[in-house]
Amino acid sequence: MLYLKLKSFLSEVFWYLSLLTHIQKLNQGTQLKIMLPTLILLLPLLYAYGMYSYLAGEVNPAILNDYLKLHRYRTSIAIRDRDNNLIGTIPSQLESPTKAFNHKQRQGALYVENPIPPVFWEVLMAREDRYLDFEYSAISFWDIITLQKRSYKGIDIFGMPYRILQAKGGGSGLINLIIKNLKGQNYFNTTYGRGKIAQIRRKLNELQGARHLFPYLATNQGNEFQRWIAMHAPLLVASDDVYGIQAVAATLFGKKPKDLSEAEQAILAAAYLHNLRLLPSESSKLAQARQIRWDKIIRSAKEGVKNAYQDKPQKYQSIIAQLAQFQPPSEPRLPASLQGLVANKPFLKKQTYANLSRRTTKLLPGFDDLIYSPVKQFYNQLSENSILTELKITLPIQENYRFKRKVDKALTRIASHQTFNKTLVPSENSESKAADIRIVVAKLSGEIIRYYRRGEYLEENSGSQQRNGIQRNRALRRMASIAKIPAAVLLASLGDKATRSLYCNKAYQTLRNSSGAQGVTHCDKRKKQAWHTPIETFGASKNLPLRYALAEKKRTKDELMQLYQAFGIYHPSQFQARETVTAENLIHGLSFGTAEATPMQMHRLIHELTAIVYSDREPDAQAPYFIEFIKFHEGDELRQERLPFKTPDMPIKKYLKTDAAKSFIKQTLSAPVYSKKGTLRSFKQIKGVRFLLIKSGTAQTYDKRKVKDKLVVGSMEIKGEIYTFTILVGTKAEDKEGLAYKVSHSSLMMPIMREIVRSLSPR
Repeated sequence: MLYLKLKSFLSEVFWYLSLLTHIQKLNQGTQLKIMLPTLILLLPLLYAYGMYSYLAGEVNPAILNDYLKLHRYRTSIAIRDRDNNLIGTIPSQLESPTKAFNHKQRQGALYVENPIPPVFWEVLMAREDRYLDFEYSAISFWDIITLQKRSYKGIDIFGMPYRILQAKGGGSGLINLIIKNLKGQNYFNTTYGRGKIAQIRRKLNELQGARHLFPYLATNQGNEFQRWIAMHAPLLVASDDVYGIQAVAATLFGKKPKDLSEAEQAILAAAYLHNLRLLPSESSKLAQARQIRWDKIIRSAKEGVKNAYQDKPQKYQSIIAQLAQFQPPSEPRLPASLQGLVANKPFLKKQTYANLSRRTTKLLPGFDDLIYSPVKQFYNQLSENSILTELKITLPIQENYRFKRKVDKALTRIASHQTFNKTLVPSENSESKAADIRIVVAKLSGEIIRYYRRGEYLEENSGSQQRNGIQRNRALRRMASIAKIPAAVLLASLGDKATRSLYCNKAYQTLRNSSGAQGVTHCDKRKKQAWHTPIETFGASKNLPLRYALAEKKRTKDELMQLYQAFGIYHPSQFQARETVTAENLIHGLSFGTAEATPMQMHRLIHELTAIVYSDREPDAQAPYFIEFIKFHEGDELRQERLPFKTPDMPIKKYLKTDAAKSFIKQTLSAPVYSKKGTLRSFKQIKGVRFLLIKSGTAQTYDKRKVKDKLVVGSMEIKGEIYTFTILVGTKAEDKEGLAYKVSHSSLMMPIMREIVRSLSPR
């Protein structure tokens, strides 16, 4: 180590003397012959004093805070499955901390927990910044000019200008690289351009960062500095993937950083500034180039180990022996839970799965509404310096992948027997005409265990839009006959009996029942065909008898609004400034399906209702959830929150306080399958399942000539386990073509429902 320091020092001294000699020759015969050399001898002292004085200045809290925000913004979120395997990543859901950094397509780093792998750090230090000293407060100006210390606040004061002027690199230490990678090379190129002048301007920016950021990173013997350098290291497997030791260790070696062997740590330290594509290739030419790259990295690793451990011969020999046996990975390493998905895949497919960012898109398509909304909600609860680092999801990835493929096949068969205006399984050429499809299955405890999504339908995190001056969630859809579920709960609370109460099929304006049948003019008790029990009304989804029953209860507008609010649903008149909300139109919304809700809210209401009616205790969550745990860090402290964040009271409970009311719900909302004229009676053909509560709905286009959406929500029991589900096949809100001119629940929904049941009860 002493030899290396002496060699570096003498090299810079000889360079400076040669520069001085050259200047003397240029100025022979002038009056500056004596003064200029003297001035030049003083320049290094003036330069060193200026650098030291600037770096020793007080830390500006605002500038430091900007770097901390940028670090938080650049920290991507790891997604892990139930077995703690790294499934993929998503960018942080924070806004860019300044207008200067708008990295819409940015890739971030994965958080690394201390301690950093020791060999990685020591080899990296020996290769890239051997003068780094975290005890900066004890370093005086005298220490710098006498070369007792070379680095102050991470800056090699004499080495940096020497390397810049000699074109031997940018003179960057590790603190420079942290700042560069936090801001991104594109930022520097765009802001400062290229060339020597631009390079000097970039260095001045990095000096500012060293002055204000280094003291924060240097605390506790540089623990935070080591974390940042391992996170924001320019280690890449692919240019569009997340970076840093956590991501590369997972992709290349299938390990966490703490589990890396000493040889693997040295390899990653040697690859630190290479930015190489380290994955294998099927092309012989590319494979040869890859091998040359690996040979170079291994040689660099050996050199770095020599520099780091030349005074520890046993350690040195041990790591060198490991490197001699090291074989570059032949293919990307994937978690055991994903091995079956790529066992027979071609090389390019394996590359896709090896890329953590692309793997997320491949395995979790369309999960935005289940991930981003709760993540953004959680960010609002964190302190300013907390960092959200990891999610653990409820979904069994491999099982859900198989389920998705089965549903695709079922949709293909359905499309071959029915004419649709939209494609159910879109190809690249038909993506613009794809149907919106959403299937969600959850356990009664709340964990979502099956999920399927196609299309670009809007969900709860879609924001809101102005409608006549009032904010309206853009994800709201007409509920169709799903809106009859709140109506059933209201009638149950008022003491109606499933088999004994009677509702008149009374005509109302020009409206009809869902079957197309008209109502009667007079409700004559002697005409039995004019009256229907609740089981008949809800089983056959009759609109007019339900409207009659609700109107006869004479509920006020406020009472009906409380019902809407308890179920989290809306009536269109709430968003129309010129139209007053009345009891009449609220009843119409429940009877004829014009009430609105998001698809997730439809699932919530059936999930909550099932928990009240069929569970002896309240489940841990009233709504299906996809994220089980969220991990975040406050300094070195790791904290974990289980979702949901809070467990509010079930607002529907107040309507179902008696066993009689619960019995009414059980009978009326199982009637669509088990009654004689139930709209879903074909579901009885599905084996191995008992449907508990279920309701279907058909929303039409506004001209009422075509089917817009088909929906089914419900709960079922399979092998003693209760599940809730929603199925939506439809079109976008503004679409006028509709899904089809006519399609039955039997032909569309039953094949999908059969695949759901099969997936949950494997042979």
